[in-house]
Amino acid sequence: MSKPSAPSIVRTITPVIVGQIAAYLATIGVVLPDDVMSAVTVVFGFIFTSVYYIVVRWLEQRFPKIGVLLGWSAVPTSYTPAKDRQDISPKH
Repeated sequence: MSKPSAPSIVRTITPVIVGQIAAYLATIGVVLPDDVMSAVTVVFGFIFTSVYYIVVRWLEQRFPKIGVLLGWSAVPTSYTPAKDRQDISPKH
């Protein structure tokens, strides 16, 4: 794994972990057949992960320090809008 990809990977995995923990907590005390419970947990995990990521990324664009909630406060350069990117290719 190259160093530049580390923030991107961490910022992808962190919302999944948060979403799965939230899904687990949301289903505590719910009694359903095992197969239905598994499906409900997966659906909740997807919903919580998606909402968490979207909300934190939206807030991060307004308040950059919020990015720490994605596990890595530095925004990967691939997230930088094209108009704000600088050309770093070597000049020949």
